[in-house]
Amino acid sequence: MRLLLLVLLLGAETTLALGQDPSSDKAERHAKILALKKQLGAPGESERLDAITELGEIQDDEAIGALGSKLKTDSKEVRIAAARAIARHRKPTSAQAIGAALDANIQNPEVLQAFIEAIVQLDLCKGLPVLYAILWMNKNALANPALDAIGKIGCPEAAGALVDLLRRAEVEEKKPDVFVDEEGGTEENRNKNKALAALTEKARGTLAAVAERRFQTAREWSVWLGSERSQKLTTVYFCEAEGATYEVTAGKPKKCAYPLRTSIHNDVLLKHIKA
Repeated sequence: MRLLLLVLLLGAETTLALGQDPSSDKAERHAKILALKKQLGAPGESERLDAITELGEIQDDEAIGALGSKLKTDSKEVRIAAARAIARHRKPTSAQAIGAALDANIQNPEVLQAFIEAIVQLDLCKGLPVLYAILWMNKNALANPALDAIGKIGCPEAAGALVDLLRRAEVEEKKPDVFVDEEGGTEENRNKNKALAALTEKARGTLAAVAERRFQTAREWSVWLGSERSQKLTTVYFCEAEGATYEVTAGKPKKCAYPLRTSIHNDVLLKHIKA
């Protein structure tokens, strides 16, 4: 009997050491999130903002879902706060929640800017589609901050989309700004996307940042992409138990870099970077 009790005690200690959630902690966290969800429907904006702040601190997929709902429907201030809070959850589902809220905020540039900043804070390649979408929204109105964000995250996978952007920008850049008629008068070329044409150099610079190469034209970049079949990339993971990142170089097996953590915990693949 004593031996059985000792085994059970050791098992409980081992469970805690492995970083697993005891069922009581899960139930408590679930109850807290339910209470905060109700608070999200409070009439006072300050109450809703307080709930959002707390949900940003609770590392749970249910909290991400609750925050995601506030990215679409509430005041501008609440949506921005929700974006900042969801960025504290470094998971692909956070980026997906932001992406799902884009259409609801298409006419709200301040919220879209907050989305860009949240994707940068998440710092994972799964956030790139959100940035691509924002880049093309509203006639490229937020293209510059979106490109800055892509450069900061630095995923080589972004090169293909950036080459496409550069190709389109070069086409617009070559179009004349005005037409001259037979009498010497001028007429603005309404078929030229000047905002897109102005992104040519920015697109080149962002490409150089993510690919660590430098070419001038989209054609040259396309040739390089076609020949770059096997890049050696380092993978960046986020250890949820430690709350920190670690890198695994190409060809090496994935192993958490924190010796106090065993293999029984979640590691999130954030992004790839050049080896």
